[in-house]
Amino acid sequence: MSKAEQSEISRDVVQRFFDAGAKGDFETALQLMDEDIVIHQPQFIAYGGTYRGRDNFPALAAKISEHLDMSASKIQLLVADGDTVFAVHHVPEVKTGKTCVLAVQITVRDGRLAENRIYFHEPQGLIRDQSSAT
Repeated sequence: MSKAEQSEISRDVVQRFFDAGAKGDFETALQLMDEDIVIHQPQFIAYGGTYRGRDNFPALAAKISEHLDMSASKIQLLVADGDTVFAVHHVPEVKTGKTCVLAVQITVRDGRLAENRIYFHEPQGLIRDQSSAT
């Protein structure tokens, strides 16, 4: 398979994942994830950490939905290069309605999301309360 063909497949998989998530179709979203997916959320946000395994995604999605309205997410950019996809989203914060800009670097393996690394720009409403950090 050429790199261009792999890029097209990877972009399609990620687009279907985001579309399913925006519709609340978690069954489809889960099917598009590798069983051993790794999701890296920045430590400075309220739900920061590394999440491993498809079975842990529903709990992570619930945490995210407390802070971000993913159903109103707008993808601004979706670029694929082989098995790597980079997406930029504008997502409203639940508490303030302000737009949070986030980027996601996704690795697609065998037609499934294998690893996600999330980056935030100006996530004021998502920053972990340091007074309660242990």
